[in-house]
Amino acid sequence: MIIFTIFLLTIFGIITWRNLETGVLLLCALLPSYLIRFSIAGIPTTLLEMMTLIVIIVWVLKKIKIAFLPPLNHSITLSLCLLLLAATIGIFVSPDKLAAIGVWKSFYIEPILMFFVVHDLLARSFDSASSNATILKMTQENIFRALGISALFVSLFGLVQYFFSIGIPAPWDLERRITSLFEYPNALALFLEPIIVISWFMIMKYAKTKPKEFWFWLTVSTLATLNVFLAQSEAGIAALIATAVCILLFSKNTRRQTVISIVLASILLFAIPTSRNYLYEKLTFQDSSEQVRLSQWKETIELLKDHPITGVGLSGYPIALKPYHHDLQYEIFQYPHNILLNIWVELGILGLIAFSLLAFRLFPRRLSDLSDLSNLFPFLFLEILIHSLVDVPYFKNDLAMMTWILIACAITYRPSRTPKSQS
Repeated sequence: MIIFTIFLLTIFGIITWRNLETGVLLLCALLPSYLIRFSIAGIPTTLLEMMTLIVIIVWVLKKIKIAFLPPLNHSITLSLCLLLLAATIGIFVSPDKLAAIGVWKSFYIEPILMFFVVHDLLARSFDSASSNATILKMTQENIFRALGISALFVSLFGLVQYFFSIGIPAPWDLERRITSLFEYPNALALFLEPIIVISWFMIMKYAKTKPKEFWFWLTVSTLATLNVFLAQSEAGIAALIATAVCILLFSKNTRRQTVISIVLASILLFAIPTSRNYLYEKLTFQDSSEQVRLSQWKETIELLKDHPITGVGLSGYPIALKPYHHDLQYEIFQYPHNILLNIWVELGILGLIAFSLLAFRLFPRRLSDLSDLSNLFPFLFLEILIHSLVDVPYFKNDLAMMTWILIACAITYRPSRTPKSQS
């Protein structure tokens, strides 16, 4: 296994050295490779981490020839500095220093360095006068396509799981909740949902211009959405529906029909006793899964009353919560499953400020017509935000990396154009 891994990394390194853009796009397509874990000199790592390291090293070596990075918005720069400071403090606050260092490098250092790589390549790719004979030009659309290929592969594996009833880990096999390559159903949904939102905008973009792209994204959207339903991720399904409704309400062409459909659907759902009772249980948190969340949140709030400023450090929550854990029928999870509480316990008040500044920059005050692909990003991050109210959409290797790659795309976005030929 280790020989095969070294072979893969060698091939990846050669490709990345010859063409950095191709290496980044391959990394985007291989985000689930964090599941391949091994150790180097006793230090645990993953295939995704090693590929990230290769990309960063190649970027630094090639960047030596260039004296500057493309400028960043002041709020982005400040949020990055505060976030890295909060994460570093989180190491010293944490009761488990070794685990904290692992989280620090996997969820903050490596993804943020990759953010700089992608931001730099996108900016230079757009501003360059020629394609410089690159194999694959670094554009947001190419990054999206790489993510789409990854989603397609993951989704096909999930469908094989479901239809042949193989490879579903316990206890999810009892409910036939698919996990695809991942360890639990929600991990599959969390990975696919942002790519599904991307696919909606790409379908609109290419519907009348590029049939091959249109059918590719339609296939990605259909199979990935089916996987979210087969994973039975209620939060994921709700987040996708809510985001789709927001998109339809935003568009003048569909606003009226959407409002009428919402009214009719609400009447129908509340008129049927089964659906009415189901919605009542969910909305009032009387369902068993919601009861677990409420118990988590109450105990986490009690914990934060004693650690309001710094939280309990990176990866410190499961240990720090033990004295506050009174509902013994529920297990202690790695995170509180709420975006506010997740950040607070891990990064303290400083982390909350950092993410708030970042969110302020990523959610613009005004949006233009949906035909402009830049409007994808607010809805993309809205979907992540909705799901994060009851789950953990960032604190995971692939999701942290995807988040910062998408942030780089969002702040660097400019409409595609054909490069000018060299004179």
